[in-house]
Amino acid sequence: MTDRISRRGTLNISYDPQNDVLWMANGRPAPRGFDIVKNRVIAFFDHDGATPTAVMVFDAAELLGPFLGPPEAKVSESSLVIGAESSREKAEIAIEQFLNPETRESDSLVVVHKDAKKETTFEKFLKVDGLDIYYDSDGDTLALGNGRPASIGGYDISEGLIVFFEEDGVPVLIELFDAAELLAPVLADQPHPKPAV
Repeated sequence: MTDRISRRGTLNISYDPQNDVLWMANGRPAPRGFDIVKNRVIAFFDHDGATPTAVMVFDAAELLGPFLGPPEAKVSESSLVIGAESSREKAEIAIEQFLNPETRESDSLVVVHKDAKKETTFEKFLKVDGLDIYYDSDGDTLALGNGRPASIGGYDISEGLIVFFEEDGVPVLIELFDAAELLAPVLADQPHPKPAV
C-alpha cells in the first residue's frame, strides 16, 4: 500500500498505513534522529546536529486517532470523561487532579466544553509509558512529549510544527498546529487526500 501524503508550505506529511508510521518534515536532510519518547516519537536533525528537520511518530493512527475526534471519544480504555454538562469549575478541578501524579485516577482524561456560542470544544490528555499527549480542539493544537520541561523554548521545523528543547538541547516535545485539519485526512482509512497548496 502506498503512503498517504499531504503538504502545506514547507511541511510535508506522509503516512505509511501498513506500519502505522507518520512522518512530518520540511524537506531538508534528516540524517540523525533523537528519541523524544523511546519507540514512539523521534526528532530528526540536519547535518549540523542542532537544527530539527523532521519528526516521526510510530503507532500514529492508533495513538492520535482518538485525539482528533469526535469530542466524546475516549483516549484509552481507562479514560475519565468530563461531559459538557459539567461546570467549568468541575472541569478545571478534574484537569488539575489529572496533571498531579498523586491524584491522577486514570491514564487519560477527556474534557468536553460548550463555549459562549454553545459550540462544543474539548481537551484530551494522555500520560502513559513516558509519553504525554495533549490536544485542544479550540486551537486544533496537538502536543506530544515526554513530560520533561521545555526550558529553552522551541524551534520551527516549518510553519505550524515546533520542536521544544530542555536545557541541554535535548528535544522533549513537539507541537503541531492545525493538527486535525492536517492529520485526520492522512490518518483516516480513506483514499489518498489531495495535497493542500
